[in-house]
Amino acid sequence: MARRSIGATCAIFKELYHEDPREYKAVLRVTPEQVDKILNIIKMKIERQDTFMRDATPARVKLEETLCFLSSGISYRLLAIFFRISKSSISKFMPEVCDVMYEALDEYLQVPDKKEWEDIQVGFHHRWNFPGCCGAIDGKHVVIPAPRNLLWY
Repeated sequence: MARRSIGATCAIFKELYHEDPREYKAVLRVTPEQVDKILNIIKMKIERQDTFMRDATPARVKLEETLCFLSSGISYRLLAIFFRISKSSISKFMPEVCDVMYEALDEYLQVPDKKEWEDIQVGFHHRWNFPGCCGAIDGKHVVIPAPRNLLWY
């Protein structure tokens, strides 16, 4: 299977992990040691068994692919090519990995309560004139298409 010999985890990330940890962190936004720590915590919940029909996607691949998506916003199409995994497989396991990370790392993650969300929204409206915005994440770019039939003067 191509994923085992030329996919990103076995080729690029493996090389960066051992030879250039700073670049590994620049790509995934976490150090190799942090990836290992997260993987040890969530591996049992995201790992599946190989079947007669196909080999299961390894937990490390799922984690690195999810971190790559979260850190860069790269499309599923490019992730599929980069990691040699189908878009349909990515769309199935990525939400699962995110959910498991959220549950397992709850002591490190803080999510605002309803009042805090409202305060954030008011702040964005007053400071940036951006009504309805509840926050921004550095490094995650979201494409916002322009409305149709918009007249520019």
